[in-house]
Amino acid sequence: MDSDDISVKERIQTQVDFMLANPSVDLSGSSVIMFSEQNHNLRKVVVHPTHNTLIKQDMLFYCCLAHPSLIIRQRAFPRILYDEQQKTAQFPEDYALWLQLIDTDTTFANIGTVLVHLRKHASNLSAGDKMAIEVSLKLPFISAFIEDD
Repeated sequence: MDSDDISVKERIQTQVDFMLANPSVDLSGSSVIMFSEQNHNLRKVVVHPTHNTLIKQDMLFYCCLAHPSLIIRQRAFPRILYDEQQKTAQFPEDYALWLQLIDTDTTFANIGTVLVHLRKHASNLSAGDKMAIEVSLKLPFISAFIEDD
């Protein structure tokens, strides 16, 4: 979470309660509100799928986990492999990690409640840049998915 993003007051308690009630979930995020750096009245509610199967399927099309909203169990970390060669200033390292986990027994969830407000910056990736980078991330996973059938 960036220093200028905002957590709702009950965020941590809501997430801890959710994880305690769902012991099989390894990684959980939430819905978010995106707001403009220039115009605080310009807001967009982003609601991601809440169930593991839908999250894993949708991850092939877009990142449906809001990284700043995540709570992750420690047991998920041994399954996360970090590739130092992929590190660049604009590379979505979090998305690369989630893509690695979709083909494991990691269980994902999203709480269908807004728990974080994210500020949209001019320095965020443009849609074109984001698409080109994400395609390079997704190709190995899509290829593996096709080969499995």
